[in-house]
Amino acid sequence: MFDKLLKDADEELYPGCKKFSKPSFLLQLYYLKQLFKWRNESFNALLGLLKEVLPDGEKLPSSYYNTKKMVKGLCLKYEMIHACPNDYMHFRNELANKNINECSHHDERNKDGTLRHLTDSEAWKSFDNSHEKFSKYPRNIRLGLAADGFNPYSKMQSKHSTWPVILMPYNLPPWLCMKQELFILSLLIPGPIVPGNNIDVFLQPLIEELKELWDVGVKTYDAFDKKTFNMKAAIMWTINDFPAYGNLSGWCTYGEFACPSCNINTYSIRLKKSQKYCYMDHRRFLKSNHKYQNDARSFDGTKESRVAPGPISGSSVLNQTRGINFFLGPGKKSKDNLKARLDLKEMNIRPSLWPQQQANGKTFLPPSYFSMSSAEKKLFYEVLENVKLPHGYASNVSHCIRKQKISELKSHDCHVIMQELLPLAL
Repeated sequence: MFDKLLKDADEELYPGCKKFSKPSFLLQLYYLKQLFKWRNESFNALLGLLKEVLPDGEKLPSSYYNTKKMVKGLCLKYEMIHACPNDYMHFRNELANKNINECSHHDERNKDGTLRHLTDSEAWKSFDNSHEKFSKYPRNIRLGLAADGFNPYSKMQSKHSTWPVILMPYNLPPWLCMKQELFILSLLIPGPIVPGNNIDVFLQPLIEELKELWDVGVKTYDAFDKKTFNMKAAIMWTINDFPAYGNLSGWCTYGEFACPSCNINTYSIRLKKSQKYCYMDHRRFLKSNHKYQNDARSFDGTKESRVAPGPISGSSVLNQTRGINFFLGPGKKSKDNLKARLDLKEMNIRPSLWPQQQANGKTFLPPSYFSMSSAEKKLFYEVLENVKLPHGYASNVSHCIRKQKISELKSHDCHVIMQELLPLAL
């Protein structure tokens, strides 16, 4: 039957041209186009050339579009059958009209209290309780927003910084949520410098679209149900490192109230000599019966009886921002110098690091326990210059070393050095 269709097609296309009878010349061209991924324009040009050399009376189609229509007329049809995402059934015969959403990750996931997916998290459940109308429709999209800067060039000497802003849909099974091919690159902010706190200017188009998706929604076609529905979307959280968190949220991640979790309960001290902020009293985050709570000698001479600050509510944050103009000034690098040592002496901590007056009138700063001698530094830099890291794992650290100094590292590179290379050198 199929051979007869091909023969009839050849006779209709190329009357009297016997050498193209088997297999069909047009289908063979169509197959080669798909096999070698010819562009539509090149296929159209080839058809034009063939129409000139074939005998008069040929009925070869003039374009790829007409070719598809003719091939479709040869009864080479197919049937699309939807399958369950968990691969245990397909929707045909008596199940043909069953809604595929009834077997989606939303309805068929385990709900035994074990954290397997972000839907099992407290943040997701709290959002559902606060926005019941939104959560009632599983097809509404939950998104996560991630943004960070990177240097697109291999040499770290360049200070160029590109910031991708990526949306990740979480209405997917756990094994698909973080697949790169499912990420949505919503913005790409290139530039010779970091956008910093002005990143909100570049985010304005995205924010407008997200607000429209939350307030109004957008008409979306469901290919399975063959119906249009109003889809809404919500940003559940952002994913950033700490400096980028400050840029995106508007919270100043340095200064007196640098901790966004502690908020106004952040315990900070302004050092009089160094003119910097330090953050102390971490013992209050330990359990009340921890041995450090009553250990005054190892710390600043006091016992700790306070409890950790609790999480702050969204309404409290909103009240704090009303009528307040924030000024986010540039940060400063910390230095272990005389002023910093004098601050330690005034705070009555770390006496082994206090400045010492020598007989010649000079001030000696005792080396801290993490300081390296010249020989140790030389060995450490030799390790960095010769280490080879997997491709894409970190920057080429050897390019960032000049005269036994490391500069122009990204935060991830510093993490790799501290976690992987520094222990190796030590």
